[in-house]
Amino acid sequence: MVHVQKNYTSSELSKIIEKMKKELIVNKEQLSSTLRKKISVMDNRPSSQSIGSFGVVIIVFVFSLLLAADVMILKKHISLLVRTLVDFAKRFCRK
Repeated sequence: MVHVQKNYTSSELSKIIEKMKKELIVNKEQLSSTLRKKISVMDNRPSSQSIGSFGVVIIVFVFSLLLAADVMILKKHISLLVRTLVDFAKRFCRK
């Protein structure tokens, strides 16, 4: 079988291209890659579980440091408040 090439005019070629574009358009919302982005799947591999556990440990450590710093500052403020109240009470009771 012999294939004969046809010479298209500019308008014919643009129509053919538009038709091809319409046939090749894919709905991106229905792609499996788009759907999988929104779904979380359980991963039972030991490596993924250890990485997740390590991440949890790091997050807990950071929040513990922040909490410890706040507790130390709070302790100083409370001791200063108690000392001030005791001094005030001593002065008030003397008179």
